[in-house]
Order: sequence, then C-alpha cells, then structure tokens
Amino acid sequence: MKKQYIYIVTAYRWGSDKDHSYVVSVRDRKKAALDDADTEDAYRGGKYSCEVVEMELNSSIAGNHNKSCMSVIRQRQDICKS
Repeated sequence: MKKQYIYIVTAYRWGSDKDHSYVVSVRDRKKAALDDADTEDAYRGGKYSCEVVEMELNSSIAGNHNKSCMSVIRQRQDICKS
C-alpha cells in the first residue's frame, strides 16, 4: 500500500515558537499547503511566518521523536520586530 501524507501549515508570530502560533490548514496536497502558507504570510502583513510539515497519515511521533514519519518542507523565517 502506498504511503499517504498530510501537510500541516502552522503560523508563528514573529517566526518564533515562543510567541503565539496557530494551525492554518491541514491538506492532502503539498502544493495546496505551500500556497496556504504563502497566502497566510501575506495576509498577516509580515507579523507571522508559516511552517509546513509533511507527516505520514495515521502515524505518530508520540514516545519516539526520532521517527522519520515527519519532516519540515517549508521552514518558518525569523522576523525582526520593529
């Protein structure tokens, strides 16, 4: 059986995991997730940066964070507060 993947888009305020963050979308197509990330970055006017994570459907990293079922395909950018 062919592996299936989902793509999770998360927005991070100022690109930091120490500030506010929220899930933007969960998609079954990489291009749609990347488009969502670009759209949300633009909509938030430079205050948020999105990260896109690819994860194998019905998988978990619970209890084993070295598992290879998840990978970052678009990294968030650190944004300078001005």
